[in-house]
Amino acid sequence: MSTQSRAELELGKLLAGDRRAFLRRLGVATLAASTGATGAAPLAEDRVALLRKSIRGTVIAQDEADWPAWCETMVWQQRKAAQRPPLIVQALNETDVIEAVRFARRNGLKVAVRSGGHSAWATFMRDDSLLVDLSQLTRSSFNRDDRSAVVQPALWGSRLIERAAPLGLAFPVAHCAQVGLGGYLIGGGLGLNHDAWGHMACFSIRGADVVTARGELISVDANRHPDLYWAVRGAGQGFPGIVTKLHLALQPRPRQVRSSVYVLPLEQAAAAAASLQEITVDRRAAVEVRMLLAQGADAQPEAIVSVNAFAASADEARASLAPFGSSEFAKEALSKTEAQPSSLEKLLLEGVDPTLRAGLASYAVDSIWTARADEAVAAAAEHIARAASPLTHAVIAFKSGRVVPGGAACSRTDRAFVGLYSAWLEPEGDAANLSWLRAASESLQPFASGYYINEIDIEAAPQRAIDCFSARAWRRLADVRHHYDPDRVMLGFSGLG
Repeated sequence: MSTQSRAELELGKLLAGDRRAFLRRLGVATLAASTGATGAAPLAEDRVALLRKSIRGTVIAQDEADWPAWCETMVWQQRKAAQRPPLIVQALNETDVIEAVRFARRNGLKVAVRSGGHSAWATFMRDDSLLVDLSQLTRSSFNRDDRSAVVQPALWGSRLIERAAPLGLAFPVAHCAQVGLGGYLIGGGLGLNHDAWGHMACFSIRGADVVTARGELISVDANRHPDLYWAVRGAGQGFPGIVTKLHLALQPRPRQVRSSVYVLPLEQAAAAAASLQEITVDRRAAVEVRMLLAQGADAQPEAIVSVNAFAASADEARASLAPFGSSEFAKEALSKTEAQPSSLEKLLLEGVDPTLRAGLASYAVDSIWTARADEAVAAAAEHIARAASPLTHAVIAFKSGRVVPGGAACSRTDRAFVGLYSAWLEPEGDAANLSWLRAASESLQPFASGYYINEIDIEAAPQRAIDCFSARAWRRLADVRHHYDPDRVMLGFSGLG
């Protein structure tokens, strides 16, 4: 296997007293209790043999000796999923995906999808399902003239940046270099310089090639299957099909990337957050503003503010960074570096511990959108100061006042994103670190205006998937799923039912 196969809805009104019927229409599934072994009877050997004949990739069934190892490998980190699919198809091409879906329909199986495989909660690992693993689909092609690319879903963001660079082009990929583009984009895409490059990365999707729940390959864009085009831009696990290619609008690669970094005592994080939110409110320059709450080199918790400017010249970049350098938090910083040369490639590798990048730790995540960044940061800082593991951290991304473009399932953001990332090395550390995450998350709830579908604790609070969308978008997504998958072949949001 390749390296890439190895990181305020008013519900009562919305469901109008018919919650179960509404959720059935949406196609969401209850997350079954599991001890790690599926309760499904093994498929007949002759049926699996027929599937193998039609698949160029690999087919692994639960009665095979290496099936447990494959299930382990499907999850990139050390905390493995309790649920396990009885059948895995690792596709090598679109035909494999089509055959897998058709086989599932004929044999009464639900279909789950592993795209890049970086889900912290491994929500694609579902009992009684056929798992379609897309991790081998990593090809890409580029068109310099119209600034576009066609990419397969498991291509890492870092590979896209690398391949687009000679053409003078770039894209708002995920900050972690090893995140595949498929799940990241279908879930919205909070990525590199996203605020200036289209608000969220999914708004740069021009179209997609999709295998439907009926096992048909179709092309989707604003004119062809517009409802699916709407859904592919932000529906996350609620998308009723399998995306095999994404057609993307690229951005001119900035000639200059300059970064300023300010290290502050943790107790100053909330005041700095208030200042950053004020500075960024009307910003139109291509500036990315983030804060990291973590343990520093001397094991003392600290707040690190990083401001990255993407510009045509060094002077333009320095001008964009100047308001941050003259702020009060900059004057009181324990240490700082300002307007230093950087690059897109360097930014993708900074700020992530090598242990986490390599998948050697256990990992869990939750997050909120908020308009009250200072209060949320104060709450997060209190918990970071007593984190159960030194690898645990929080990331705050500040957004300008740009309006969400619309026309997409991605419909709920706010002035700041606050993400909690619990990470630990000890195999026995699951209980303590998950407890920390959930206590820290609970402290953020008074400030939450919504959630980001790619990074919610769907095990503890599956209902938060609803609050990742506007009320109108949630209703429309139900209609799209019902239209394109009336038999509910494609598994939807985990834990709702």
